Amino acid sequence: MNTKISDLTCGFRAYSRETLLRLNLPGDYTYTQEVIIDALGKNLKVLWIPVEVTYFEGRKSRVVKSIMSYVGNSSRIILKAVRDVRPMKFFGIPGLFLITLSLAVFIGFLFFYLQDFKISPYRNYLLFFRGYVSYRTAVFRFSLIADMIKSSRKLTEDLMYLMKKEKYKK
Repeated sequence: MNTKISDLTCGFRAYSRETLLRLNLPGDYTYTQEVIIDALGKNLKVLWIPVEVTYFEGRKSRVVKSIMSYVGNSSRIILKAVRDVRPMKFFGIPGLFLITLSLAVFIGFLFFYLQDFKISPYRNYLLFFRGYVSYRTAVFRFSLIADMIKSSRKLTEDLMYLMKKEKYKK
């Protein structure tokens, strides 16, 4: 998200009225990570103010049953939120990696092919290149579709904002 985040998991939050009207959280596990990612994706102002917290001995979380399940659920939420907020980066970076890899393999094939003009010994290079061309094309299409969905989501969220603003007038 290109932002230094001090504490993504803390549940102590304060929101302005405008921020509450703009946030829409579809998650079903915990809102803590998703709120920050959604706010940053909407270019809302986010500040971190240190708060001293005293934990009581033997205190058990009502959200976290085990560390592994929390890490797994949090990772899933963060990936989904980043996918929705920055789809071109989410799909584009792997796509660029695949393009670079497939071009390197093709250049390797050309290097060997141009030495003796035989395809057979280097056929695997071509198969690898062809497979990655198909895969990177699919990733590129996913990025375009995800970007269109993001545009549609923004329109929907703008409408929801106006409806909430009207419903919760001061």
